[in-house]
Amino acid sequence: THHVISDQLRQYLAENFNRTQNVAVAKLIRKDITPPIETNICKRRPNQPLRITFIGRLDYQKRPRLFILIARHLTDKITKKHALSLDLKLIGEVPLANSVQKLNEANQDLGVQFLPAGTNVAQILSESDFLILPSENEGIPLVAYEALEHGCIPICTDVGGNSELCGKLLA
Repeated sequence: THHVISDQLRQYLAENFNRTQNVAVAKLIRKDITPPIETNICKRRPNQPLRITFIGRLDYQKRPRLFILIARHLTDKITKKHALSLDLKLIGEVPLANSVQKLNEANQDLGVQFLPAGTNVAQILSESDFLILPSENEGIPLVAYEALEHGCIPICTDVGGNSELCGKLLA
């Protein structure tokens, strides 16, 4: 039996390798589990900054540079218009760390905090309103499960099995 972590990967095996039998989808979350009724953003006081986090390897697949560009857009188009402030955190290391750091330096006014990979992810997620996962490709990111567990809403690109988690649980 072949084990995969999403329906999308099961379909990929069927279409590309003609594997339709003996393929088991090992879901990482039980069907009876739902996200917390009260997410972190529900607890946010009106004068608090909106807390947005990126957690992942700083490589092309995870697209950390896009996180900074999203932060730039949010700052320019939304926060000024609605008198919001942002608390932005980026957790991860290499190989694009220098490239991401240079982009961040060019956007210093955003105040993105770079934190090392050893940072307490559970604590950061429990303090975050949104987790941005702009991956180019993905299976199902475990950090999205962790985010839901800690009341943080994951916002994911529609790749791999992301819609199986983010779309069904948060629809």
